[in-house]
Amino acid sequence: MQLYLEDVYNNCENLYLEFNINSKVTDGNKKIIFKEVTRLSLGQKVVAMLDFILAYSEFTNDNRPLLIDQPEDNLDSRYIYNNLVQILRDVKNKRQIIIATHNATIVTNAMSDLVILMESDGEHGWVEQSGYPSDDKIKKHIVNYLEGGKESFEHKVKIYKRVIDINKL
Repeated sequence: MQLYLEDVYNNCENLYLEFNINSKVTDGNKKIIFKEVTRLSLGQKVVAMLDFILAYSEFTNDNRPLLIDQPEDNLDSRYIYNNLVQILRDVKNKRQIIIATHNATIVTNAMSDLVILMESDGEHGWVEQSGYPSDDKIKKHIVNYLEGGKESFEHKVKIYKRVIDINKL
């Protein structure tokens, strides 16, 4: 197999990597559309890279801890909740995942086992607080750091409450 791949690599002028941009669409009505990776949006590149890393890890039975830095970058909130959160839930059953994030949806919905709040003075970083997501101190930090503070969170609740209540009817 390696000789074959080396031969293909040595005898091809261009190698294209394509990604199905509708691979994670949940409604099932979207057709398969392949795009060359260089033509993807930043969000599509994030999805393609995460898919590749996780598929390759599964293919090679790589169960070492996985460190992901801000997987939410360039992704919309709906994708994060509907897809990324579920992917993280599934993967964490097979291997340890450590995620650096500024996104409350990931922390609260991906069933985090431990939250570690980091602080920095620009030169040094340290653990400010750590604990279980169910701990009230940690919840307070989640609201303060990931939701923009108590006032911001209360404002969101106030703004969306009516819409949420209407949908219950």
